[in-house]
Amino acid sequence: MLVTRIFRGIVVSAAVVAAAHALAGCGSCGEPEARTRDPLSLIPADSIVVASVEVRPVLASPAYERIRRSVNPVSAYLGDCEYDPLPHIDRLWLGGGADVLEGKGVMVVMGPVVRDKVLECYRADARRDGLTVEEEQVKGVTVYSAGPGRLHLAWLDAKTAVVGDRDSTLAVLALDRGEGSSVRSNQTLFKLWERMAKGQHVAVAMLPQKSQLDRLGKVLPDTHQGLMRAEQLGLSLFVSKGLDIRAMLRLESGDSATKMAKQLGRDIEYWSGHEYAEIAGVDGHLKAMRVENAGPEITVTAHWTEAQVRSLAGLAVDSIDEIMRSGDPEKALRERFQKDGGAVPAQPADRPDGGPAPTGGDAAPASGDAAPAKAASDASR
Repeated sequence: MLVTRIFRGIVVSAAVVAAAHALAGCGSCGEPEARTRDPLSLIPADSIVVASVEVRPVLASPAYERIRRSVNPVSAYLGDCEYDPLPHIDRLWLGGGADVLEGKGVMVVMGPVVRDKVLECYRADARRDGLTVEEEQVKGVTVYSAGPGRLHLAWLDAKTAVVGDRDSTLAVLALDRGEGSSVRSNQTLFKLWERMAKGQHVAVAMLPQKSQLDRLGKVLPDTHQGLMRAEQLGLSLFVSKGLDIRAMLRLESGDSATKMAKQLGRDIEYWSGHEYAEIAGVDGHLKAMRVENAGPEITVTAHWTEAQVRSLAGLAVDSIDEIMRSGDPEKALRERFQKDGGAVPAQPADRPDGGPAPTGGDAAPASGDAAPAKAASDASR
C-alpha cells in the first residue's frame, strides 16, 4: 500500500522517503503553465503527518548512494523503468490522515520531470499485472489510475504533480480550487512542522493517534511503554558532510518525559559499548547521540560522518529487507526487539565507572550524562 511503503522508507532513512516517492512530475506536456503554489495549502487539514524533502541534497548523500546500489526506488513504483525522474524533483511533500497505516495518503511532487515518460512506465507496470490505466476527468484535471489499491496520478500544472489514493488525490484537487481547509488550519501540526523544517533538508511532523501507538506498543518492551504516551513526534535531517539529525518526542507530562529520557540515555550508554553494536559497526553512531529533556519534550541529536551514514544505510537496507520479506513485518519486528530480551538486555553489574548497573527510576544517570561527551567526528567508525 502507498503509505505503508512511505513509512517503510522513513524507517530506512528519511532520504529514502525522498527517493522512493518522487514518482511523478511533468515537463512541457500540455498541462497549464506552472504557477506559484503554497505546497502546504494542498495538504488536507485532517492530516496527522506532514513531511517535506528537499530532494537534490538527499540524492547527493552517501546514504542514498548506498541504498541505491541495493534498492531501485523507481522500480518499486514504476516497475522496470528506464527513465529516472528523481534528479528532476525539486521538493516533495507528504500528508496522511488517521488512516495512514491503511494505505491512505498523498504526495505533492514539485519539479520538471517528464509526465509522458512517467506514464509510460506506469502503464507498462500495470500491464505486467494484467491491469489497464484508466483516465478520469475531475474539474478539468486528468487523474490516472490502474484501479483500486493502486497509485492515482494527476498533474496540476507543468511542475506540480499529485500522487496518492483516490480520495486523498481528489481532496488535493479540491484544495487547489480553493475548496476545503488545508493543514495550515491545523495549528498544532503546522507549527510542529515549521519548527522541525527550519533550515533542514528533510522534516517530518506527526501527531500520533491511538491506533498507531497501539501498534507500536505491541513491539516495545515494558521499559519503553512510556513511548505509548507520545503526543507529538518530529524528525529533521540536514545533509552536508555527513548527516545532522534531530528527533523530538513530546509526551503527556514532564515526569513521563524525564523517565523516558533516562531510559533512552541508558540504552545509548549500554548499546554503544555492546559487542553487537561493534560487530554491526554502529557503536560510533550511538556514541554520537545526545539525549536532552526539557519539560514534556525529549530531543535526540547526532552528527554522523559520511562513512557512518554509508555503513548505517547498508545495515538498514539489509534489516528492512529481511523484515519485509518475512510475510509478517510486525511479528518480525517484535522478534527482533525480543531476540536479546528486549531493547536493553540484562546489564553487567560492573560498569566502567565502578557503579551498579542502572535499574531504572531515579537510579538511572541523567540523560545528558548517558552518552559520552566526545565529538561525533571522534566517534566515527
